[in-house]
Amino acid sequence: MPCSLVGCARFWTSIDEVNPEIVRRWSSEIQEAASSDNALVQFHAISLLYQIRKSDRLAVNKFVLQCIRSNIRSPLATCAIIRYISESMETDDSADSMVFQGFLETCLRNKSETVVLEAAKTIARLEKTEAKLLQSCMTVLQLLLSSPKSIMRFGAIRALNLIAIRDPGAVSYCNTELESLISDPNRAISTAAITTLLRTGSEASIERLMQHILTLFSALQDEHRVTVIDAIRSLCTRYPSKHRAFISFLSTILRDEGGFEYKQAIVDCMIHIIRLSESVKDLGLLHLSEFIEDCEYTHLSIDILHVLGEDGPLTNDPSKYIRYIYNRLFLENAAIRAAAVSALTRFGIHCPALRRQLATLLLRCMHDADDEVRDRATLCRHWLDVDGFVTTKEIASVQVEQALSIYLDSDTVDAFNLKNLTFSSLGEVNIIQHEKVLLDEQKGSTSSYMSALFSIPEFASLGGEVTTSPLIPLTESETEYKVSCIKHVFRSHVVFQFLCTNTIEDQVLENVSVNMEVLGEDDGSLVVEHTHVLPRLLVNVPDFTYVCFKRTQRQVVNSKFACSLQFTAKEIDPVSNEPEDVGYEDAYVLEDVAVLPADLVTATKLSNPIEMLPS
Repeated sequence: MPCSLVGCARFWTSIDEVNPEIVRRWSSEIQEAASSDNALVQFHAISLLYQIRKSDRLAVNKFVLQCIRSNIRSPLATCAIIRYISESMETDDSADSMVFQGFLETCLRNKSETVVLEAAKTIARLEKTEAKLLQSCMTVLQLLLSSPKSIMRFGAIRALNLIAIRDPGAVSYCNTELESLISDPNRAISTAAITTLLRTGSEASIERLMQHILTLFSALQDEHRVTVIDAIRSLCTRYPSKHRAFISFLSTILRDEGGFEYKQAIVDCMIHIIRLSESVKDLGLLHLSEFIEDCEYTHLSIDILHVLGEDGPLTNDPSKYIRYIYNRLFLENAAIRAAAVSALTRFGIHCPALRRQLATLLLRCMHDADDEVRDRATLCRHWLDVDGFVTTKEIASVQVEQALSIYLDSDTVDAFNLKNLTFSSLGEVNIIQHEKVLLDEQKGSTSSYMSALFSIPEFASLGGEVTTSPLIPLTESETEYKVSCIKHVFRSHVVFQFLCTNTIEDQVLENVSVNMEVLGEDDGSLVVEHTHVLPRLLVNVPDFTYVCFKRTQRQVVNSKFACSLQFTAKEIDPVSNEPEDVGYEDAYVLEDVAVLPADLVTATKLSNPIEMLPS
């Protein structure tokens, strides 16, 4: 008889997926089956009742409360109710949460280990939990760590790991049991114990823990080792004084056998630490240089060569990395040789003392068998041999592009020469940009605006542009602050580019941005993603600030924004001609800006409109 009831429950569950209306007619019979003495029948009946009510949140809460007050004998049914409670508490902070937490606390004392573990996992996932309930959960999980069943030990560690993400100190008193599980024969358990200890351990115990891990690390599979490396990466910000210990540990395991994903995780973690701490940059770069001497993965070698080219010239002794890079020119494939040429060029750009020797080294690559390597070496050697070489620290690529645009628009017959250009310090807009912007305003062109937009790293990868609006003035022409706007519409973003000019002679504006607030009811079609703040706005030198919105694709964009110019004004000292140290924050109200459906439409020119007419 129980077997037939179980079969009926499963049958009705399958029908509910196809035609739920038929199942709802039998609700009373299913409700009666939910009180069955058979554990499986009760479980399937409760699951089916939940399926009937799951679209109605209030009905689900009422059903769960009814189940809590009834006599549930099935451990599987109890686990199902715990999961329904978890879904309800995660999606809705209802008035029944106290009742639900009381039921979870009762389940922690259930005679079934499955129910106890499920209740503990649910409590661990909850963001808002009473201290008493969390303490009871921790006590139960500590006991489960000593369970003879591997699935219980693994589930307890996973739950503790969830708690450790929010509050590492709350799990620290379980460290003794966790350390005993590092050598567990089940590798999933040992890996989970290691990652949890890395989160909960104190700064003083990190090095001892990593030495313990090192003895067992080679026995783990790559997927488990990657998990440990990710946990170490998350600790780098918390324990900056342990960066050297992390680098030493990672360099040791980098010599072990492993697949590409494992090696990639180690290299990425080392690069992350190098970028965080200047004190270990030399050590980390040296370990990476030694690794590429025997690296079997082309992609990793190219990544490391790029990092060496970026950070190596900025170290105290850049010359010690050149040997490792130069060896790649004769021992590796064409892709790595090309990356090595680029890395050597970066050393020549940033290290004038090494420039002549590096130009000689690149001379040997000009006869390489690969076209890419040969062409790149020829170009890079020419750069290093140019008389009066100008480094990328002295000028910005965007400024060079603007100067080239002006040169092409002019009627001069003289050759373009970088030495004839005068630039301000990197990050400040110079007189060349000023003249170009004024020229484009007179012509009604937007070329310099687009060039300035894509020079911002945050906007360089926005994808194909849909439309660009003409320049829209947001202030009167005679006001002290002149602001105009251009709307750039992309497939998934809308960028507002504001051209700002300060006409007050004895004042400099800093931290300039435009605050945009939605007028009327917010339809959610545009969400602010990034605001690019202009560090300084000089007198009568136009410059740009940007606001980028993410398009949610919910509906057609039709929004209007109230805009105001936000800045810190600083007076210019007439004696030193420099801005004063102390300024005052101010705001300047601008005209409203709207994004209409027409801004999303691109005009298409027909080659022969007559052919498009119906015959």
